Amino acid sequence: MYRIGGENGNVERDYEYLIYYYTNENILDKETYNEWSAQFEPLDAVPGIGTTLRLFRDPDQRDGQYPGYKYLLISGFSGDPAQMETAIAALKLRPGNTVIFFKAIAPFHEKQRQADYDEQHIFMALTNAREGKEDEFNDWYNNHHVIDIVRIRCYQSCRRYLKTAGAGDAYDFDYLALYRFGGRPEDMRKILKDYALSCNIYMRKLYKPADAAWVYSVITNESEVKELMEVKEEVKTVDFYEALKNRRSIYATSAASPIPDEKIIQIIKDIADVAPSSFNSQSSKIVVLFGKENEDFWKITLEVLRKVAPKEGFKATEDKIDMFANSHGTILYYEDMHTVENLQLSFPLYKDNFPIWAEHSSAMLQLAIWTALSAEGLGATLQHYNPIIDEEVARRFDIPSNWKLIAQMPFGGVGRKPEEAHHLPIEEKVFILKS
Repeated sequence: MYRIGGENGNVERDYEYLIYYYTNENILDKETYNEWSAQFEPLDAVPGIGTTLRLFRDPDQRDGQYPGYKYLLISGFSGDPAQMETAIAALKLRPGNTVIFFKAIAPFHEKQRQADYDEQHIFMALTNAREGKEDEFNDWYNNHHVIDIVRIRCYQSCRRYLKTAGAGDAYDFDYLALYRFGGRPEDMRKILKDYALSCNIYMRKLYKPADAAWVYSVITNESEVKELMEVKEEVKTVDFYEALKNRRSIYATSAASPIPDEKIIQIIKDIADVAPSSFNSQSSKIVVLFGKENEDFWKITLEVLRKVAPKEGFKATEDKIDMFANSHGTILYYEDMHTVENLQLSFPLYKDNFPIWAEHSSAMLQLAIWTALSAEGLGATLQHYNPIIDEEVARRFDIPSNWKLIAQMPFGGVGRKPEEAHHLPIEEKVFILKS
């Protein structure tokens, strides 16, 4: 499978179909790269795969609402599209990997007089049309938007595509616009931002609100990959502390999410798998609610509160619950009390401490997940409507009777950001004793 190197063929000009291979894995050399690409071997049996570009996402960039994948390969394809779609559907990909098959739906637009630039990049715009606006959306995009952008300095060419098949952790976008541009990415983004302001009325009318925009650079050799990844790993060490500092209580969250549900679920599973607990009891349990289940949970909470809360001033409570109901999802944190009780019987000396230590375990789990979601651009807050909602929630979601509800964490896209937090002087919180 030829995937190494940076052939600089113009795949969008030469091919009607494109295959996109995404990954977030760390690929530092040819050996690990070949191991990663082995999962795509079923595609080799389909004749017609042509020129391949290997690309690396600019590490400091996070445009749109969706973070881009680290690596992107673009292959041209000239075979039978039905064969390629069948092959992609049969792929069994590792988490974090994606294949998408695109078909060109517009002519290739290229500036006749190209300027010389030291830097060459790929800019991808992923979008969806508003319901009922597909024809108008495509007419404006193909016959006005693309042509206007290619006329802008630094933009060199563009072609638009429609997704026809996909596998793996793919973002849910139907349309791709693939641009080439020269110069610095920050200059390109400023120019594009200024242009977007001039056509905002069309974009609001025809686009669905969510979109993604990523900048990639062509990779030409393995040493360049290693150098880029070493820089990225150094940044990761700092990111942990920055994520802790940036984690805040975000009450105004939206139903939009900067990452797909599959990634949210994987983050929660990974943390739950390694979170510490007293005596390695692993008593913490998690229930993640999306969609109707999320709405139902907050409806239950609202109706229970309506029965017990004073009517005067209840509108504020109702508004708050409605805000949580409009979030992307909610995480319910439980402790398995059977596990706690068994520990009490096994270690009677610590009997009174095990319920406390179980809550400590839950708290560590909550902070870890909260921080990880924050690092991915999601807002969250921690709520405690238990125990008054426990019975109704257990009935609706078939929760075991030995699970004790500890906390609820609604999460979603960041809406209104919180005010600056007030911190006590660190000298009042941390005391160092050293002889």
